[in-house]
Amino acid sequence: MWRFVGLLAVIAVVVSTIVPREGTVHAVASSEARDLLRTMPPAMFVFGRHASELEVRIEETREADAVRIAWIVGRDGREILRYVAALTDAGDGRTRVDLDLRVPDGGNESAARRSEMKAAARGLYVAAMREQIAATLDRRDYDVSRLGPAIVAASVENAAALGASVDRAAEASRRSEHEGTGAARFGAVGARP
Repeated sequence: MWRFVGLLAVIAVVVSTIVPREGTVHAVASSEARDLLRTMPPAMFVFGRHASELEVRIEETREADAVRIAWIVGRDGREILRYVAALTDAGDGRTRVDLDLRVPDGGNESAARRSEMKAAARGLYVAAMREQIAATLDRRDYDVSRLGPAIVAASVENAAALGASVDRAAEASRRSEHEGTGAARFGAVGARP
């Protein structure tokens, strides 16, 4: 059952991430886009109740073909992740924005965090930030309804993980009862004699 749910999560992630890899073009000049994005905060709601504990630092770098703006999200001086937007001139007063989400290298904690960030959660973070950038550059309100597929994918993936965890706990409980240990041994409510 949970494998099927997991398959649905993978399909949802694929569908939710069908976004042109070359970025999104906005009808705003590159210099203006840079100015707007340098002061824009990331979409913090994706961090849930931990958002107020996080710090955000914005950095800008210039390369020959692009300006890169990075939103570095951290806690207690340690980087958790960074969004990097590459801005390139798309001609006719338009700007192409390519967005990447990076989890820092180095240390066992970072490696564990990278491996724990499931594809659907990553997709939700990226979709939320893409919408934040689009709303800023297009001068419109943030539209959370545009995150629908990414939210569904993350929810399904979390449900599958939760279901698998419940299945493991149930199996451990059955083994424990069978071996005469655990709840049945201690006479817990509902335990079989």
